[in-house]
Amino acid sequence: MLSLLSLVACMSGPNTDGLPDNRLLIQLPTSSSAGKSVGKAEEKNWSTYYLLTAQVTDQVNGMVGFVLNLTSGIVSTQRPTTYDEDNGFAEWGPYADTLDPVETVLWVQHNDDNSYSWGYDQWPKEDETARVTVVTGEVDPGATKESSTGRFTIDFTTIHQMDPTSSIEQGSFSSEYSLSPTLSSNTVTVADYTLVSFDGVYAYAQSDEGDGTMDLKVAYDAYPGSADEDHTVTSAWTSKGAGRADATLSGGDLGDQSGAASECWSTSFERVYYTEDWSNLVEGDPSLCAL
Repeated sequence: MLSLLSLVACMSGPNTDGLPDNRLLIQLPTSSSAGKSVGKAEEKNWSTYYLLTAQVTDQVNGMVGFVLNLTSGIVSTQRPTTYDEDNGFAEWGPYADTLDPVETVLWVQHNDDNSYSWGYDQWPKEDETARVTVVTGEVDPGATKESSTGRFTIDFTTIHQMDPTSSIEQGSFSSEYSLSPTLSSNTVTVADYTLVSFDGVYAYAQSDEGDGTMDLKVAYDAYPGSADEDHTVTSAWTSKGAGRADATLSGGDLGDQSGAASECWSTSFERVYYTEDWSNLVEGDPSLCAL
């Protein structure tokens, strides 16, 4: 969305402790001593649902992390370009490199009820009157650096319209989150994502000890045939990486039927148990499931 200019020393400015931070990123274990000892990747019997869980969390982390890292990097290391202490308003920027077609600013509004509004605005370099908001965020009253609830939305369609070099061409990404010292949770909604229409809902919770859960609901072609099925997956894992996923499929090529599958993986992310009811397939030993 933008390239940051050189950072300057932090100076006095608004209290931004309540803005969301990297605790929203899900820390799904991706390596372990056991996992590293299993030789070449192609020799591993990778768990299908572990890979799905890891891929989804990586994609969500990429979108969440971009906004969070950019925001925290700006407010923690730069003075506001504009700061109206009486009205609780601060703005950083505009930012743009030579080849950026747009200017970008970050703004934060501290409201009378002790909530925050924040976001990113962009406009073509030649026309500031065309300024539009491309990221909007809210932080609920009473937020502290340790605990907060809030939400934000990224409008990828507008970002790409203003800057065709942006990698995501269309869609929106919305996050509803809760942060505390012991538990982080986040519900993400993706709509009309990128070139292929994609809609999905993703939710997760993770304790400070590292164990977590993920719920994913998405439509894609998961069953032989050409139609998309509704696919719901609930994954859970321990702090050491072992986990379990339970999935249901319905609609699409399944018609009025539905199917269910369960899979468990070890700390090396290999399948130790799998079953699916549409084919009566059973592999492995359910006693090896950590959950």
